[in-house]
Amino acid sequence: MVVEFEVNLEDLKALQRISLRTTNFHKRNRILNGFFGAILAFILSFSFGFGTIVSLLASILYFIFGSILYNVGLIYQTERLARKNDSLTVGDCKLYISEEGFRAEFKRTTQHSTWSEVKKVYEDEKRYFIYLSDLQAVIIKKESKNTSKDELINFNKLISGYIKEKEV
Repeated sequence: MVVEFEVNLEDLKALQRISLRTTNFHKRNRILNGFFGAILAFILSFSFGFGTIVSLLASILYFIFGSILYNVGLIYQTERLARKNDSLTVGDCKLYISEEGFRAEFKRTTQHSTWSEVKKVYEDEKRYFIYLSDLQAVIIKKESKNTSKDELINFNKLISGYIKEKEV
């Protein structure tokens, strides 16, 4: 089966939000960022003459709100990088699906994967996020440009069948 859809900036931001919540890489980095940021906040506030209590409070606040800053910063960075060089990550995609796997073709890149390579799958109301590793994912939209309503229903059943055991 062949379907065509467009991957846009909103799709990339949705992928980044899922990745921030679910990948081990981002979980670890968020904790490290909070820990080292809290130490830095303590050292800086103490060196500027604030007392120990104020310095501890600054550390605690950074540790609590540092993960929010981490998430917001990465989504902003994704948006900035996608706008700077969108030819590799956004645009029209032609997706070929078979029993063995799938091939996603963009203007300048093609990704081949087998269903056995899929590590985990998440979905929202508009798309599937198929992870091939902790950080590498493929976005498959649930809506297509070139299919009828019946074909779209079959497409979503087909995808669901291939990824059923990998869903989280």
